[in-house]
Amino acid sequence: MKNFRLYQIALLFFKKCRPVPMPRHLKDQLDRASASISCNISEGYGRLAKLDKRRFYRIALGSTRECRTLLILAEREDHELMEMLDFLAGGLYKLSR
Repeated sequence: MKNFRLYQIALLFFKKCRPVPMPRHLKDQLDRASASISCNISEGYGRLAKLDKRRFYRIALGSTRECRTLLILAEREDHELMEMLDFLAGGLYKLSR
């Protein structure tokens, strides 16, 4: 996984989301959704069957969309975070097809 760029960006995204200030109920959801991205990429990467891989990549893709919405709701649309989400969503979309 060391050379899997999508996974590395997902980890970085999670770390950059940690200090983002927002209401507690949204912050909790953002923490879980941002962790879900890297966890599901990791789990999908470890699967042998294509259908299994796709299923986990689709879940990770859903979590990127959830993170985007949470940042918008909290009015924390940081340019760097949004760019990272775009990169993640594009890569996950390709992997989930």
